[in-house]
Amino acid sequence: MVRILGAQRKWVRQEDVGYVVLHCMRIRENEASYRVYKWMTQQRWYKFDFPLVTKLADYLGKDRKIAKCRELFDDIINQGRVPSESTFHILIVAYLSAPVDGCLEEACSIYNKMIQLGGYKPRLSLHNSLFRALVSKTGGSSKHNLRQAEFVYH
Repeated sequence: MVRILGAQRKWVRQEDVGYVVLHCMRIRENEASYRVYKWMTQQRWYKFDFPLVTKLADYLGKDRKIAKCRELFDDIINQGRVPSESTFHILIVAYLSAPVDGCLEEACSIYNKMIQLGGYKPRLSLHNSLFRALVSKTGGSSKHNLRQAEFVYH
């Protein structure tokens, strides 16, 4: 798909490519939508599209594509914008459900950003999931986890 868009580079506009990204999301081709979006960002006519990036980040997060979702999340922040509450929520849940080391710490970091940057009040279900993960985690950083659990609880 990116090759086809490359061949049409001279006349294609951001609105056209944005429609392709949205269509790919509608048919659950999230990888294709991400590749088309990344191609779009490399064009000289590209202007940051907050609603499109938010929607794509949400779809990728729900699809458990954590690295790509996080990349878009960071793009939103780097543009001086605050991600939507749903994007924070979806990314935290994706990190909590990932069995990789360091994911709990990332979830906590994003949770803290959610409160500090966005001023959002997390939903009770998110609160409980993060608290449960922190309390049940054993290992070396349990003192830090306890402090974070206290922060989440209050």
